[in-house]
Amino acid sequence: MRNARAGVVPVIALTALLALLAGCSVAVRGTATPARGGSVALAPARYVDGQRRFSIVPPQGWRPDTSGREGTAVFFLASDPDTAAAGPFVSNINVLVLPAHADLDATVGAARGELAGLNAYRLLDDEAATLAGGLPAHVLGGTFTQSGFALRNLQLFTVYQGSTVVVTGTALADRWAGYGALVDASLHTVIVPAPA
Repeated sequence: MRNARAGVVPVIALTALLALLAGCSVAVRGTATPARGGSVALAPARYVDGQRRFSIVPPQGWRPDTSGREGTAVFFLASDPDTAAAGPFVSNINVLVLPAHADLDATVGAARGELAGLNAYRLLDDEAATLAGGLPAHVLGGTFTQSGFALRNLQLFTVYQGSTVVVTGTALADRWAGYGALVDASLHTVIVPAPA
């Protein structure tokens, strides 16, 4: 998936394929600690979806792209020195909001099946999560190869009032040590729907 306009290869939330198959905040599982030391730097302001379907606090300095490309509600693209070293791939977090065709368990089951079909896919994260207020969510993550890149991702799924919200953070696998805690911390700021 090449974006000729920006010269980057973002990876969309893989559950876009699921679309073909027919006020809660995430409770953080633990304290995120970045591999490079220091603190996890999230943006000072919360991003709120224009339709108020969700909100998220992206990593500090990551620029939003709300063009709707790849069917996303928003992409947050890394904009730090590592980006230039990574070549045409840009670490990113993206959000898809799809019509819910199933409950959370069925959605996650279908996602596992889709992910297993990826080139060299290896499941590393598969755990239930609970959004504040009791709304269930699920986290999946793993490594795979796409478009010639060895990648690592982490995805947060929830189904709420007729919509499936999927938030995916992806980086080059060999750079995950520098991005993993930041992606995890950002994914765990998601509020569905966005607060009024």
